[in-house]
Amino acid sequence: KLSILSCIFSIGLRMLCRSCTRQGGRKWQAAIFKHQGYDVAEIPDDKPRQLISSNGCLKVWLVDRGCVTLLCTEEQEQLYNGDCYIIQYSYAEDGKDYHLFLAWFGQDSVQEDRVATVSLMSSMADSVKGRAVVGQVLEGREPELFFLVFKSLIIFKGGRSTAYKNSILQKSNRTEQYQKDGAALFRVQGLRPDCIQAIQVHLAASSLNSSHCYILQDGASFFTWLGSLSSPSDHVLLDRMMDKL
Repeated sequence: KLSILSCIFSIGLRMLCRSCTRQGGRKWQAAIFKHQGYDVAEIPDDKPRQLISSNGCLKVWLVDRGCVTLLCTEEQEQLYNGDCYIIQYSYAEDGKDYHLFLAWFGQDSVQEDRVATVSLMSSMADSVKGRAVVGQVLEGREPELFFLVFKSLIIFKGGRSTAYKNSILQKSNRTEQYQKDGAALFRVQGLRPDCIQAIQVHLAASSLNSSHCYILQDGASFFTWLGSLSSPSDHVLLDRMMDKL
């Protein structure tokens, strides 16, 4: 069930081709496309062929106490960095069914949930018909393909799993938790207008970066902060995420 794609996820490769390592990235791309049976010579430099279909079906499960809970459409685009999730993206291509399974570990998630997530994901992948690929993704080291299957995604601080809540109670210094009526700062990023993310960051001026745009929530009020080095396309992403928040 494993393929070269699972290797990409496990090492947290964020981009297949960056400007600073263009030749190396192209070699990775070529290897993947050749593995899938494509003619590498036909891949244009500016518009590489998509690795997977963009018309697939997305399902997201929250892992809690060794069990999984399927999230509704709205909730599956809202992850918490204290939790672990199983993401399944299924699509059909050339008359064949493909299933991409990802275990996403929030930065503040606990080991108990991480171990359970890997085991549960393996069982789910074994039960599907068609070709399945599995991988593990750490928050902050997601490859582009991870965000592409979500279209839009908001990552909040905090968590809902029992193990995470218990770990917080045992700590003297409580971690930052998202509250709808409280204050929160989000960094906005995206690959294109239909693929955007808002990542909650520490509520401090030191979290700001002039290359990015941010949204500050204060209860029911929202404010935007545009970095001096941000681009017009970044501003478009900011406006679209404002509507979602």
